[in-house]
Amino acid sequence: MKPLLCSLKALIFDFDGTLAAAGYDFDAMRAGVRALAADHGVTAADLDGLYVLEAVARAADLIGRETLAGRAFRESAERLILDLELRGARHASLLPGVEPALAALRRAGLRIAVVTRNSHAAVDTIAGVAGLACDAFLTREETPRVKPHPEHLLRALDAVGADPQHAAMVGDHPMDVTAGKAAGVTTIGVLTGAGTRESLAAAGADLIVGSVVELAPMLTGAADD
Repeated sequence: MKPLLCSLKALIFDFDGTLAAAGYDFDAMRAGVRALAADHGVTAADLDGLYVLEAVARAADLIGRETLAGRAFRESAERLILDLELRGARHASLLPGVEPALAALRRAGLRIAVVTRNSHAAVDTIAGVAGLACDAFLTREETPRVKPHPEHLLRALDAVGADPQHAAMVGDHPMDVTAGKAAGVTTIGVLTGAGTRESLAAAGADLIVGSVVELAPMLTGAADD
């Protein structure tokens, strides 16, 4: 086992691109949110550089979060995002080998948490999720601040009773590495989703492997160093 992995007692996994393959239309989400925001005088420039959920929050603040208009915008934006999530989730499934890999990690004594910016409704639609071996699964409904904010990961660690110094964040996106660094955990990038070896390394990943299936034997002692 690599020295970096020896002290790990818990793993936090990203979901899309790490454990599951999903085809969410993020471009449509962004365009839809921007169109709704524009109806309230919020420009595209006001939302530049933000992920979709953060763009909704920024626009709501600019409109007036607790005003009638602000609440109407949030409801419309959240409904649009959920509709597009559900459309993508219906065609999604766990990546090959993920289910037995997580089961092996859990049998080896590692506590397993999954964090996702997705909704419960979308996740529950994805084939194979019901059989996933994990101790905690935190969608966006379980935290007021989703990753890349560290609170999402810290809540996951609290749910499985683990300390940051003995935990790792495993994900396919530089966002996952950023969130892991902010939470003070080891960061492991996988190459099954959006991130490349170069982008994950640039974000500061401590280790990059091909997949969760490749990672599992490295942690269970089923493979050489």
